[in-house]
Amino acid sequence: MKRSFYLIIFLLTNLFFLEIKCTDTQCQNKLGLKNHYSQSNIFTRPAYFNIEAWQAFWHNIIYCNPENLNTSAQVMMFYQKSSDNAPTKKNQKISEYFLMKDRHFLTVKGDLVGTSTIRDIRAEWLQLSDDFTGTFSLFPEQKQIAFVLDIKQNLRGCFSCSLLEYFWLGFSAVIESVDNDLNLVQDVPNNQKPTIIDALRRPNLTYGKFYGKSATAGFTELRFKFGTEFNFRDDCQVNAHTYLLFPLAENPNPNVVFPAFRGFGNHFGLGTVVDFQVPLNCRRSPYLFALNFDIEMLYLFRNKQLRSMDLRNKPWSRYLLLNKSDGTITNIPAINVLTRKVKVDPYYMIDLSAGFRFRQNNFEAEVGYGLWAHSDERLRLEECFLAEWGIAGKPGDLTPEGIPATASESTIAKLAPTDKDEKGNFIFVPIQENQIDLYSGGARGTITHRINIALGYTLRGDRNNGFVGIGGFFEIPQNNCALQQWGFWAKIGSTF
Repeated sequence: MKRSFYLIIFLLTNLFFLEIKCTDTQCQNKLGLKNHYSQSNIFTRPAYFNIEAWQAFWHNIIYCNPENLNTSAQVMMFYQKSSDNAPTKKNQKISEYFLMKDRHFLTVKGDLVGTSTIRDIRAEWLQLSDDFTGTFSLFPEQKQIAFVLDIKQNLRGCFSCSLLEYFWLGFSAVIESVDNDLNLVQDVPNNQKPTIIDALRRPNLTYGKFYGKSATAGFTELRFKFGTEFNFRDDCQVNAHTYLLFPLAENPNPNVVFPAFRGFGNHFGLGTVVDFQVPLNCRRSPYLFALNFDIEMLYLFRNKQLRSMDLRNKPWSRYLLLNKSDGTITNIPAINVLTRKVKVDPYYMIDLSAGFRFRQNNFEAEVGYGLWAHSDERLRLEECFLAEWGIAGKPGDLTPEGIPATASESTIAKLAPTDKDEKGNFIFVPIQENQIDLYSGGARGTITHRINIALGYTLRGDRNNGFVGIGGFFEIPQNNCALQQWGFWAKIGSTF
């Protein structure tokens, strides 16, 4: 009775801190399932954020330990890779996430060879010649490798307080390697130079360059845990803990598109994990057949980053050219101006697994379904956007003050007529802060579905318990805001 009371208090405390309260439209739609397009940032699931892998076989050595075995440890290795980088229908949708709606490749033409109805990008905006023509696309892929050390220390026997007898402290550390590749392809007739890819990584682009590959490796995060577990009769188990996440990795690099970054993008976090095992067979059976259910909810705290954004209703407008209102700077890539310091709110991330567990003697097998979901990021400008930049107009069109005029109605596909006042004079129309599309710079919400399997062997002894296990999964996203992936993991652990 006393232990049940402690469990209820523990769970209610965690639910209080992690209760979801949304009032704004974006938060209410945070697990959006629709596809998104012309985005400059995507969030991919860290390979080690895999609840079924953390809990598999681990429960065999942390439950029902002899009184003299209070320390447990496990070491895990994760490998995860996107499943296809070819121009399949599935990967075309991922391409559209970075490109444009219904366009998994983009056509680039100059004014001499194309019009806005037959091209996606005006070549002159990329500072290519007016007779340029070509197409390009990308098919992003990612590979992750991670190593985790996880340690748990029971508090029983350490303190005279009876309350602490049923709790434990834990610590985990993660090292991760991430390799991203945009797999850029282009078709440029007659070997025209510079090419489209050259233009998308030209020196005067400060941010958002289309480099093919990006990689990072190193220590990723530390977690400090506090939890409890209950082993009821007949192998019925309940385990719950909360943790504080301290990031050790850097912010995503705004200088490139699809940058490799480790962990959760340098966000601090507060997480809760609850695990259940419910036997389904008779307790007198020589084997165990049970339902297992694991859920992890992680709240990521706000931080500050540099993000590149478009103008509202103008996909890829971050690659237009801008002029300054005083005429001192002309034809600067818009992304140099529209990459701003913002406050990034990722909100919640959830990972759950449900399946069946079979154990006979020392062998154990699991099969189940997993779901990972994260919300839309919300961006807020850290500083005011000064209305001193405008979309470059036709060369030679000047205001009465001799300043290059603007063409504010231009899109990435066309140069609009130069702006005029009621008297017919060319004018300068600046970009206002409310024209910036903050959504275009945030990672959009997604849900992915996993099928996972695992096999393991557990050995119990008088002085220690141990296990070894392997597992694998295949993951499919529900929209185009995540990668289709497969992977495997291996682990070894002991109690002493």
